[in-house]
Amino acid sequence: MEIELKYSIDGKEKAERLWEALLSDVCMAEGLQIVKGSQKETAMKAVYFDAGDGRLSQETIAVRVRQEGESIVATVKWDKPLQDSFGAQPSGPAQSGASISALVQGSDGALHVHQEINVEDVPEAWLSLPPKNPFPQTAIGARIEALLSQEPQAQLLPLLSTEFLRRSVLLRCQMQGCGELLCEAVVDTGAIVAGKRSEPICELELELKQGDAQTLSTLGERVARRYGLTPGTKSKFQRGRELLRRQE
Repeated sequence: MEIELKYSIDGKEKAERLWEALLSDVCMAEGLQIVKGSQKETAMKAVYFDAGDGRLSQETIAVRVRQEGESIVATVKWDKPLQDSFGAQPSGPAQSGASISALVQGSDGALHVHQEINVEDVPEAWLSLPPKNPFPQTAIGARIEALLSQEPQAQLLPLLSTEFLRRSVLLRCQMQGCGELLCEAVVDTGAIVAGKRSEPICELELELKQGDAQTLSTLGERVARRYGLTPGTKSKFQRGRELLRRQE
Protein backbone atom coordinates (compact mmCIF):
# COMPACT_ATOMS: atom_id res chain seq x y z
CA MET A 1 0.00 0.00 0.00
CA GLU A 2 1.26 3.46 -0.95
CA ILE A 3 0.23 6.24 1.45
CA GLU A 4 1.28 9.75 0.54
CA LEU A 5 0.33 13.39 0.83
CA LYS A 6 0.53 15.53 -2.29
CA TYR A 7 0.69 19.33 -2.37
CA SER A 8 0.80 21.74 -5.30
CA ILE A 9 3.60 24.32 -5.31
CA ASP A 10 3.00 27.68 -6.93
CA GLY A 11 5.84 27.81 -9.44
CA LYS A 12 9.35 26.47 -9.84
CA GLU A 13 10.94 29.32 -7.90
CA LYS A 14 8.84 28.51 -4.84
CA ALA A 15 9.70 24.83 -5.28
CA GLU A 16 13.41 25.72 -5.10
CA ARG A 17 12.87 27.65 -1.87
CA LEU A 18 10.82 24.83 -0.38
CA TRP A 19 13.51 22.27 -1.18
CA GLU A 20 16.15 24.42 0.49
CA ALA A 21 13.87 24.79 3.51
CA LEU A 22 13.36 21.05 3.78
CA LEU A 23 17.11 20.60 4.04
CA SER A 24 17.62 23.32 6.63
CA ASP A 25 14.41 24.10 8.50
CA VAL A 26 14.39 21.78 11.52
CA CYS A 27 11.71 23.83 13.34
CA MET A 28 8.63 22.97 11.25
CA ALA A 29 7.92 19.94 13.45
CA GLU A 30 9.27 19.07 16.87
CA GLY A 31 12.13 16.59 16.68
CA LEU A 32 12.42 16.66 12.88
CA GLN A 33 15.65 15.12 11.63
CA ILE A 34 17.10 14.49 8.19
CA VAL A 35 18.30 10.92 7.78
CA LYS A 36 22.00 11.22 7.04
CA GLY A 37 22.97 10.35 3.47
CA SER A 38 19.36 10.10 2.25
CA GLN A 39 19.35 13.21 0.03
CA LYS A 40 19.00 12.32 -3.67
CA GLU A 41 18.44 14.00 -7.02
CA THR A 42 17.08 11.82 -9.83
CA ALA A 43 15.96 12.48 -13.40
CA MET A 44 12.65 10.70 -14.02
CA LYS A 45 10.97 9.81 -17.29
CA ALA A 46 7.77 7.79 -17.12
CA VAL A 47 5.32 6.36 -19.65
CA TYR A 48 1.79 5.32 -18.65
CA PHE A 49 0.04 2.54 -20.54
CA ASP A 50 -3.50 1.37 -21.15
CA ALA A 51 -5.48 -0.60 -23.72
CA GLY A 52 -6.76 1.44 -26.64
CA ASP A 53 -10.27 1.63 -25.16
CA GLY A 54 -9.04 2.59 -21.68
CA ARG A 55 -10.28 -0.58 -20.00
CA LEU A 56 -7.57 -0.55 -17.32
CA SER A 57 -8.37 3.02 -16.30
CA GLN A 58 -12.03 2.06 -16.08
CA GLU A 59 -11.06 -0.39 -13.34
CA THR A 60 -8.79 2.24 -11.66
CA ILE A 61 -5.65 0.37 -12.74
CA ALA A 62 -2.61 2.42 -13.77
CA VAL A 63 0.45 0.80 -15.37
CA ARG A 64 3.63 2.85 -15.46
CA VAL A 65 7.18 2.18 -16.67
CA ARG A 66 9.64 4.75 -15.37
CA GLN A 67 13.31 5.40 -15.94
CA GLU A 68 14.75 6.48 -12.60
CA GLY A 69 18.30 7.57 -13.26
CA GLU A 70 20.02 4.42 -14.54
CA SER A 71 17.30 1.95 -13.56
CA ILE A 72 13.90 1.19 -15.11
CA VAL A 73 10.98 0.22 -12.88
CA ALA A 74 7.53 -1.07 -13.81
CA THR A 75 4.71 -0.14 -11.44
CA VAL A 76 1.03 -0.95 -11.17
CA LYS A 77 -1.30 1.04 -8.91
CA TRP A 78 -4.96 0.49 -8.26
CA ASP A 79 -7.52 2.22 -6.10
CA LYS A 80 -8.51 -0.44 -3.62
CA PRO A 81 -7.22 1.27 -0.46
CA LEU A 82 -9.06 -0.81 2.14
CA GLN A 83 -8.35 -4.28 0.83
CA ASP A 84 -6.52 -5.94 -2.04
CA SER A 85 -9.54 -7.31 -3.85
CA PHE A 86 -7.35 -8.97 -6.48
CA GLY A 87 -5.34 -10.97 -3.95
CA ALA A 88 -1.94 -9.51 -4.90
CA GLN A 89 0.78 -8.78 -2.38
CA PRO A 90 1.39 -5.02 -2.53
CA SER A 91 4.29 -3.35 -0.81
CA GLY A 92 4.24 -0.47 1.64
CA PRO A 93 3.54 0.24 5.30
CA ALA A 94 0.79 -1.81 6.91
CA GLN A 95 -2.11 0.27 8.22
CA SER A 96 -5.53 -0.35 9.73
CA GLY A 97 -8.17 -0.25 7.00
CA ALA A 98 -10.62 1.52 9.29
CA SER A 99 -8.15 4.26 10.22
CA ILE A 100 -7.14 4.81 6.59
CA SER A 101 -10.80 5.01 5.56
CA ALA A 102 -11.48 7.66 8.20
CA LEU A 103 -8.44 9.68 7.16
CA VAL A 104 -9.36 9.59 3.47
CA GLN A 105 -12.94 10.63 4.16
CA GLY A 106 -11.84 13.45 6.44
CA SER A 107 -8.88 14.68 4.40
CA ASP A 108 -8.69 17.85 2.32
CA GLY A 109 -7.79 15.89 -0.80
CA ALA A 110 -4.02 15.82 -0.20
CA LEU A 111 -4.02 12.21 1.03
CA HIS A 112 -3.62 9.55 -1.67
CA VAL A 113 -3.84 5.83 -0.89
CA HIS A 114 -3.20 3.14 -3.49
CA GLN A 115 -2.26 -0.49 -3.67
CA GLU A 116 1.08 -0.69 -5.48
CA ILE A 117 3.46 -3.32 -6.86
CA ASN A 118 6.90 -2.56 -8.34
CA VAL A 119 9.14 -4.69 -10.54
CA GLU A 120 12.74 -3.47 -10.54
CA ASP A 121 15.25 -3.44 -13.40
CA VAL A 122 12.93 -4.27 -16.29
CA PRO A 123 14.21 -4.14 -19.90
CA GLU A 124 14.50 -0.73 -21.57
CA ALA A 125 12.16 -1.97 -24.32
CA TRP A 126 9.31 -1.84 -21.79
CA LEU A 127 9.36 1.97 -22.05
CA SER A 128 7.88 1.50 -25.53
CA LEU A 129 5.97 -1.79 -25.24
CA PRO A 130 5.64 -3.77 -22.00
CA PRO A 131 4.31 -7.36 -22.09
CA LYS A 132 0.63 -8.15 -21.51
CA ASN A 133 1.45 -9.25 -17.98
CA PRO A 134 4.26 -7.04 -16.64
CA PHE A 135 3.62 -8.32 -13.10
CA PRO A 136 3.87 -12.13 -13.23
CA GLN A 137 2.90 -14.30 -10.27
CA THR A 138 0.53 -11.63 -8.94
CA ALA A 139 -3.24 -11.60 -9.14
CA ILE A 140 -3.28 -7.99 -10.36
CA GLY A 141 -0.95 -8.98 -13.20
CA ALA A 142 -3.28 -11.83 -14.12
CA ARG A 143 -6.19 -9.38 -14.03
CA ILE A 144 -4.43 -7.03 -16.46
CA GLU A 145 -3.68 -9.95 -18.78
CA ALA A 146 -7.31 -11.11 -18.61
CA LEU A 147 -8.61 -7.63 -19.45
CA LEU A 148 -6.29 -7.39 -22.46
CA SER A 149 -7.16 -10.92 -23.59
CA GLN A 150 -10.80 -9.95 -24.05
CA GLU A 151 -9.72 -8.60 -27.45
CA PRO A 152 -7.23 -10.73 -29.44
CA GLN A 153 -5.15 -7.77 -30.63
CA ALA A 154 -5.28 -5.76 -27.40
CA GLN A 155 -1.99 -4.77 -25.80
CA LEU A 156 -0.60 -2.12 -23.50
CA LEU A 157 -0.19 1.10 -25.50
CA PRO A 158 1.55 4.35 -24.46
CA LEU A 159 -1.04 6.81 -23.19
CA LEU A 160 0.88 9.76 -21.76
CA SER A 161 4.28 10.57 -20.29
CA THR A 162 5.95 12.61 -17.59
CA GLU A 163 9.47 13.98 -17.34
CA PHE A 164 10.70 15.66 -14.18
CA LEU A 165 13.53 16.17 -11.73
CA ARG A 166 12.91 14.50 -8.38
CA ARG A 167 14.72 15.70 -5.27
CA SER A 168 14.11 13.58 -2.20
CA VAL A 169 15.19 13.21 1.39
CA LEU A 170 14.14 10.98 4.29
CA LEU A 171 12.75 12.78 7.33
CA ARG A 172 12.36 11.25 10.77
CA CYS A 173 10.29 13.05 13.37
CA GLN A 174 8.74 12.59 16.78
CA MET A 175 5.92 15.07 17.30
CA GLN A 176 4.42 15.68 20.70
CA GLY A 177 1.48 13.35 21.25
CA CYS A 178 2.27 11.29 18.12
CA GLY A 179 4.35 8.24 17.36
CA GLU A 180 7.66 8.23 15.52
CA LEU A 181 7.42 8.78 11.79
CA LEU A 182 9.71 8.12 8.83
CA CYS A 183 8.67 9.67 5.54
CA GLU A 184 10.23 10.54 2.21
CA ALA A 185 9.87 14.21 1.26
CA VAL A 186 9.95 14.71 -2.51
CA VAL A 187 9.94 17.87 -4.64
CA ASP A 188 9.13 17.21 -8.31
CA THR A 189 9.51 19.79 -11.10
CA GLY A 190 8.92 19.02 -14.76
CA ALA A 191 6.01 18.39 -17.14
CA ILE A 192 3.19 16.03 -18.07
CA VAL A 193 2.81 15.42 -21.82
CA ALA A 194 -0.44 14.00 -23.20
CA GLY A 195 -0.96 14.13 -26.94
CA LYS A 196 -0.42 17.72 -28.09
CA ARG A 197 -0.92 19.20 -24.64
CA SER A 198 1.42 19.59 -21.70
CA GLU A 199 1.14 20.81 -18.13
CA PRO A 200 3.83 21.66 -15.57
CA ILE A 201 4.65 19.44 -12.62
CA CYS A 202 5.51 21.37 -9.47
CA GLU A 203 4.62 19.49 -6.31
CA LEU A 204 5.64 18.20 -2.91
CA GLU A 205 4.98 14.61 -1.87
CA LEU A 206 5.33 13.16 1.61
CA GLU A 207 5.28 9.35 1.43
CA LEU A 208 4.90 7.23 4.54
CA LYS A 209 7.75 4.75 5.05
CA GLN A 210 7.30 3.84 8.71
CA GLY A 211 4.77 4.94 11.28
CA ASP A 212 1.13 5.93 11.34
CA ALA A 213 -0.82 7.64 8.56
CA GLN A 214 -2.44 10.01 11.08
CA THR A 215 1.00 11.26 12.13
CA LEU A 216 1.91 11.79 8.47
CA SER A 217 -1.30 13.77 8.02
CA THR A 218 -0.45 15.95 11.02
CA LEU A 219 3.03 16.64 9.64
CA GLY A 220 1.57 17.46 6.23
CA GLU A 221 -0.82 20.00 7.73
CA ARG A 222 2.09 21.75 9.48
CA VAL A 223 4.20 21.83 6.33
CA ALA A 224 1.30 23.09 4.19
CA ARG A 225 0.50 25.90 6.63
CA ARG A 226 4.12 26.93 7.04
CA TYR A 227 4.86 27.14 3.32
CA GLY A 228 1.45 28.10 1.91
CA LEU A 229 0.84 24.90 -0.05
CA THR A 230 -2.49 23.72 -1.49
CA PRO A 231 -3.67 20.08 -1.56
CA GLY A 232 -2.78 18.21 -4.73
CA THR A 233 -6.03 16.34 -5.22
CA LYS A 234 -5.02 14.57 -8.46
CA SER A 235 -2.16 12.26 -9.37
CA LYS A 236 0.11 12.87 -12.36
CA PHE A 237 -1.77 10.10 -14.18
CA GLN A 238 -5.16 11.67 -13.45
CA ARG A 239 -3.94 15.06 -14.64
CA GLY A 240 -2.60 13.49 -17.83
CA ARG A 241 -5.91 11.74 -18.47
CA GLU A 242 -7.67 15.09 -18.15
CA LEU A 243 -5.31 16.61 -20.71
CA LEU A 244 -6.19 13.81 -23.14
CA ARG A 245 -9.92 14.31 -22.61
CA ARG A 246 -9.60 17.99 -23.53
CA GLN A 247 -8.37 16.92 -26.97
CA GLU A 248 -11.33 14.66 -27.71
